Amino acid sequence: MEAIRELIKSINLYDESTEKFEELRDLVCKISDEKIGFSDPLTKELLYVASQKMRTFGYNVLNNISLPDDIGDTNVSFIYKNEVINQFYSSNTGVQLDKFQKEIIDTFTNLDVKRMLVSAPTSFGKTFILKEMIYQNIKQYQNVLLIFPTLSLLEENVNSFRSFIKQNRLNYNIVKNTHVEFETSRRNLFILTPERVLKILNDYPELKFDFFFLDEIYKIDNFFESPELDEKDESERDRVFRIILYLLSKSVKDFYLAGPYINLENIGEGLSNFINKNSVKAIQIKTELVRKEHIRAWTKRIYFNKDYYIEYENSNSKYYKLRELLNLIEKRDMGPTIVYAGTKSKVTQIARESMDVLNINEGISQELKMFINHLERRYTISFKRSSTHLYWTIIMLLKKGMGIHHGSFPKYIQSAILDFFNSGELRVLFTTTSITEGVNTNAKNIIFYGKMKGNKDLKTFDIKNINGRAGRYYHHFVGRIFYLEKSIYDKLQEEEEKLDFITFSDKKLSDVDIDNTNSEDLSNVNKLEKEKREEYLRQFNIDNSVFVRNRLVDKVKQVDLIQFLANKDGDELKRTVKECSSIRSFLIHGKIYSVLESFEKIGMINEFDVSRYGAIASKYSRENGFFQLLQYQLNKHVEEDSMNNEMVDKIYIEVFSNIRNIIEFKVPKLLSIYASLLEYVCAKKDINTESLAFDSIIRFFELGVKTPIGIFLVENGFPVTSIRILEKNIPRLMSYETDTLLRNWEELKLVLKKHLDGYEFWLFSRIISNLKS
Repeated sequence: MEAIRELIKSINLYDESTEKFEELRDLVCKISDEKIGFSDPLTKELLYVASQKMRTFGYNVLNNISLPDDIGDTNVSFIYKNEVINQFYSSNTGVQLDKFQKEIIDTFTNLDVKRMLVSAPTSFGKTFILKEMIYQNIKQYQNVLLIFPTLSLLEENVNSFRSFIKQNRLNYNIVKNTHVEFETSRRNLFILTPERVLKILNDYPELKFDFFFLDEIYKIDNFFESPELDEKDESERDRVFRIILYLLSKSVKDFYLAGPYINLENIGEGLSNFINKNSVKAIQIKTELVRKEHIRAWTKRIYFNKDYYIEYENSNSKYYKLRELLNLIEKRDMGPTIVYAGTKSKVTQIARESMDVLNINEGISQELKMFINHLERRYTISFKRSSTHLYWTIIMLLKKGMGIHHGSFPKYIQSAILDFFNSGELRVLFTTTSITEGVNTNAKNIIFYGKMKGNKDLKTFDIKNINGRAGRYYHHFVGRIFYLEKSIYDKLQEEEEKLDFITFSDKKLSDVDIDNTNSEDLSNVNKLEKEKREEYLRQFNIDNSVFVRNRLVDKVKQVDLIQFLANKDGDELKRTVKECSSIRSFLIHGKIYSVLESFEKIGMINEFDVSRYGAIASKYSRENGFFQLLQYQLNKHVEEDSMNNEMVDKIYIEVFSNIRNIIEFKVPKLLSIYASLLEYVCAKKDINTESLAFDSIIRFFELGVKTPIGIFLVENGFPVTSIRILEKNIPRLMSYETDTLLRNWEELKLVLKKHLDGYEFWLFSRIISNLKS
């Protein structure tokens, strides 16, 4: 019982220093994880005391230790003292806060200028803090804006805040997309991605926010961005974060910025200038609340401590080391595992090759069985006298209790796989950096198989962010990280990269950054460039409100497109307006090609992009669009004798990536630019544009559906392929308003059940239930 004696000693010597905190934390986590001495009531009492001393109450919750049941009721003074501690660390909303959470909330409350930047480990509880900030300032905060980087994270927080609002009777109307109207005079809680924020700011210029929250603050810097999109799109992604933060910091009084593992003692000049200019209080929490074990798994032996190790049977192959590790983790019941690899193709490959390692799912749940059947039914096509789903690794893997996660999967598939993993149904998850996009997982182990993210080396920040997924506070006491690459382990010892906000630095900015920044905030070299650009633009006498609608596009390129459109004769413009008066007309006349060709003429895309984007968009627009794209990719392999796993996986990745990157991202962006500038040119020539239906056309490509119920469903994580089937088979029902669907759910679900598979009906029912609860 050496560990218990060490615990007693550590409790007695505890002085609230970081060193003593980590020492006591490690002991509490080790004893709790291994259940050392749990048969002795004294052990539970010591663990309770240690947790109270550190003011980290999650350990007691996870150990299920409470007063007076586990500690006894003989010491009234002890009980009273600890009840006082618990009450002191209870929030206004009734949530038990840990020491660091309370410090942040108290600091925010006492700030004269309520502007804060917080860097903290993963699963620190930033949404607890956010909710408390809103609750404490409920009278002042009429319109609140919460910005999350991904749609999956957005949906997760919509559900969380819907419950929070109801429980605390806060009377906020939740706005989560740009497709619904809302009253600016009401109390609104906006939960949006950065791109949607830009549209809201443009559509509602009179709207004033009282507070905003920006998650994953590191995304303002391209150096820290994830390569889930290609490099060009990646730079656009960080640009929208920068522009949003810049604009909102100019107009909103209070804000809270958060991100993981940012070294605020070593930041770039631009971020430092931003913090000083805006009186931002920067707080860094370095302490992890879960004990992390860093295991050197690239050597011949894997040491878990100085006395215990295992030896690889085949120590020369990284892949065979991975197989042995997965076997070891499962045999010793060491908890759920994430295997990290740098790209979608690499993740899929090692998952495919590892599916015979474990046979951990003797019987799968009815829900997982329904999900597998759904994937087989909705995403399969016949080719070479066989079906693609028979060779699709994700389906084969799910049947064995493992999964794959990457950013190209439809968001509902990503969410489902994470849910199955977090519930324990899936024991191993093979993943890219998509797992670091703010999603919560119950992984206890991380295995670093790769040392890249996309075509770039992993940075120290990336490694720490991935490590943060090993061991989740309130779920685990210990998180283990296995390094199959020595270089990854060594990189942790290097100096961390500097997060910067280049808008406020001396670095040369892009034209778009310059266009969106006030002169007084620019360095001399960028200020001179802005003056030259503005002098050039003045000769065209275009009102700035035109440019504001397309903030992410170079103003000079916008002028080029305006001139290109203005050179068309009136009849051609009228014909364009007529052909863009509905989704159906737009698709029948193949207008996507003429729109894309307009951008080719001004040099924004090339001829190959016109052909590729046009073909993909046209095929996807058809009734069975997904299968059109799948067939298109399969036809490239017509010379091959038969299908195989590698070929099919590659095809599915290509199709899903094209839908995400081209259909849902690039095409709507280009259509939005074209629509706004076409309207401007037509207005100058007195051509009526009231019939233009670009909002519906853009929404169709962005969401993949056409009807009100279809839009409602896709926004709530329902599969697009299934919605299109409903739009075809029951168009009248799909044209209802959401309120009508909710009021008549009991009658309508009988109709819906005829057209949905088991998983789809279960998912549909859950969406309705969440809205009603």
